[in-house]
Amino acid sequence: MCAPIWCSVDLRDGNQALPIPMNLEEKLEMFQLLVEIGFKEIEIAFPAASDTEFRLLRTLIDHHMIPYDVTIMVITQVREHIIRRTLEAIKGVPKSIVHL
Repeated sequence: MCAPIWCSVDLRDGNQALPIPMNLEEKLEMFQLLVEIGFKEIEIAFPAASDTEFRLLRTLIDHHMIPYDVTIMVITQVREHIIRRTLEAIKGVPKSIVHL
């Protein structure tokens, strides 16, 4: 029997339910913590709808901060301009899952 694959959704603004959502620096710190804990699937959520999530994803990719064995997940509505912005956000990521 295999162990389950756990996915963290802690970086998603809606899941935080905080009066003041995390800023970019706090999300970068949380991402690093999730990687250190051993998560192999991490959801960045809705980069086309959130500037912070878009910048988080681009920072992680542009600075090569995503380990090769970590899969990034994002969500998008099925609307052409939102899909395009989502694909722009994940361009260059080693592995990703896009939820439509």
